[in-house]
Amino acid sequence: MDSSVRRRTVGELGVLELEGDVDAESVAAFEACVLDLLAEVPHVVVDLQDTAFVDCRGLSSLLSPSRLARSAGGTLRAAGARPVVTLWFDTLGVRGSLGVDEVGLSAAPSRRVGP
Repeated sequence: MDSSVRRRTVGELGVLELEGDVDAESVAAFEACVLDLLAEVPHVVVDLQDTAFVDCRGLSSLLSPSRLARSAGGTLRAAGARPVVTLWFDTLGVRGSLGVDEVGLSAAPSRRVGP
């Protein structure tokens, strides 16, 4: 499955919206986006709502930047993980390290900005 990453920032928060699998084919591009965004903002949320599969390399591409963010006083969290992805994180005991939230960012109420 093809994958894509969309990114945006709101103040000191960066959001990466993933679509497709995070696997050996897509992990290099994903890692580059995460590290670039962490160089710009201290807090990053990775929206996994449209991600069906995360392999070992994909998991590593989330855990390593998460540790990097924490060491710099920031955070990297995952949101919107599908049950199969959450089960994978639970099985490996890393759900707490990533602060996985099963509610996706698109489900959060939006705030109107401006007049």
